[in-house]
Amino acid sequence: MSEYSWATPTQLIPSDPQRIRREERQHHSAGDGRDPFRRGARLDLERMLSAECWMRLGGVTQVISPDREDPHSYLDPDSLVNNRMTHSLRVAQVARSIAIRLISPEGDNFGRRHELILRFGGLDADVAAVAGLAHDLGHPPFGHAAETALDELARTEFGLTDGFEGNAQSLRIVSRMEAVSSKPGMDLTRATLAAIIKYPWIRRGSGKQWKKFNAYNSEEDVLDFSRGFLPDDYPPEQQTLEASIMDIADDISYAFHDLEDFHLAGLLPQDRILALLADGSDFLAEVRTDLGNKYGEFPFSADFDEAVIEAEGIIQRVTRADVSDPARVGKTKHACAGHIGKFIADVDFPVNNPEQPYWPGGPLIGLDVKPWTIIQILKAITKKEVIDTPLVQDDGAQGAECVKILARKLREALEGGPIPPPKRLQRMVSSIPVIDDAPKERLRRIIDYICTLTDKQARTLSQSYSSAVVGAGAAT
Repeated sequence: MSEYSWATPTQLIPSDPQRIRREERQHHSAGDGRDPFRRGARLDLERMLSAECWMRLGGVTQVISPDREDPHSYLDPDSLVNNRMTHSLRVAQVARSIAIRLISPEGDNFGRRHELILRFGGLDADVAAVAGLAHDLGHPPFGHAAETALDELARTEFGLTDGFEGNAQSLRIVSRMEAVSSKPGMDLTRATLAAIIKYPWIRRGSGKQWKKFNAYNSEEDVLDFSRGFLPDDYPPEQQTLEASIMDIADDISYAFHDLEDFHLAGLLPQDRILALLADGSDFLAEVRTDLGNKYGEFPFSADFDEAVIEAEGIIQRVTRADVSDPARVGKTKHACAGHIGKFIADVDFPVNNPEQPYWPGGPLIGLDVKPWTIIQILKAITKKEVIDTPLVQDDGAQGAECVKILARKLREALEGGPIPPPKRLQRMVSSIPVIDDAPKERLRRIIDYICTLTDKQARTLSQSYSSAVVGAGAAT
């Protein structure tokens, strides 16, 4: 181990002064300086788990709304499925496991791996876990359909040029909106803020930089601050190591946990899934085309067909327990957990060129081509057979319409309409500093407020505004 590093079973980071910069907080506070065991990311983890923005996720859609009025219309009546909180917990668990394995002084080439970790700014398993917990904080009620609707409304009706994006909203929440003291935000460390950032740029241009970004213009200073511990030659739009780990943990969780949940819920029977993977299927052609469009040559430098065969084997093992088998749930979960463990063990720096990202603009830590392609195939199965089905799409469309109506009603309320705005929104608006673009910031606070609501709260508030008697008030 280098004498210039700080190493524990869950940390491998450069020693001072880089370690000090990693743990520097947004407001330059000492955190809980009285307790040396509650420093850095450990304190960030405690703050996240007690935050209102985190607790809200239990009532927010992952794929199917936890507040759906007739959830048994297309689910097994005894089934439970992910919400945003359970998904985020799973991502945090996988991310932490990946980080600990990479830090461990075991296995092949661990010395070289440790050199790379120190070269690229260090790695902390608690930072990776907090990033997993926080990565979806900015999702509005009702999932991705509502995210698209809010983006369009923010740009075209509210005049907010950088619109809305769930990842950017996550950074805004932890740095501006969720308070742990008299100052705005959660006062997280640089390393934790940077780990939450999958897309380290503001919205601009077209393509990926327009569709996905992690900071509104108002949080560009936070983006810059978060990266202040990285080496001088670190690429400006490269994920940090913990952000890359959170990103691939998100993919692994999506691929396996959603497969597990929806198979047990009756939406992904084995025969239907295997039919998708049949040689020459339209589904496989679509997946291959989609991956090529997004990632260029990366998915095809290995045999795509070999990845399909391995994905088929995974499906057979995960879904083989018969519906009548009383141990079906346990067998399914056991098979899924085993495969997750294998993919966790595969996450590493690129084998052939470990100092370069997996593809241009890609992660420094991730999966090699074949296991990465398997993950994409499994994700595509859930998307086609669950997310893109008419029932789920109809739910999303209704949710999107709900948040648009609510945003318009809240604007009307703030602009002197007959029904007053909710008290929390009033407090959020009253805290706006005197700035030149305060009217735009008031509209941004409407979006912020909607992102404090669960599905049920958004639906109830929208309905109450639509049916309220003038003068009676709509909500608190």
